[in-house]
Amino acid sequence: MIIPRTQGDEDGLCGLYSILNAMRYLYPRMSEDTEAAIFKASALALKRWPKILWDGTTTADMLRMLKSVYLGIPVHVGLRIAVREPFRRRKPSAGAFYDRLFGLVEPENQVAIIGLEKPYEHWTVAREVRSQAILLQDSAKLHEIWRHEIGLPGSKAKWQIDPRCTFLITRTT
Repeated sequence: MIIPRTQGDEDGLCGLYSILNAMRYLYPRMSEDTEAAIFKASALALKRWPKILWDGTTTADMLRMLKSVYLGIPVHVGLRIAVREPFRRRKPSAGAFYDRLFGLVEPENQVAIIGLEKPYEHWTVAREVRSQAILLQDSAKLHEIWRHEIGLPGSKAKWQIDPRCTFLITRTT
């Protein structure tokens, strides 16, 4: 049997989907029209179109898309978010990153979009951080990342995360 291709097999849209999935998690009653508006606003914010389809989204692309969502979408549909980059200026150890993320992510109120570098480049949503695992809301159907498998880029860890590629999304309404 030939396995069918799915979103993400050949395209680099995980960044766009991570934003949509973060918003859907924070606002579970969001209408399909609002979801479509978020998707469209995010896509229109990209300057590297269509190259992004095969190259994927950079941190700068993510910032542009997030800005378009938190400045444009809330005005029309009553959704308000705040976006922060808690590790933008510093690169903590893997343990310090995990401990800080544990204190930042609050189910239903605050999620983190994190950038994975290994085993493959991918943007995903940390919806809950427990003592031993990060639970995900993910377009590639990943469910969790175990704490003992996390490391910084260049380590031998299964999941390599650059803390500077982390965006904290907070529901403010």
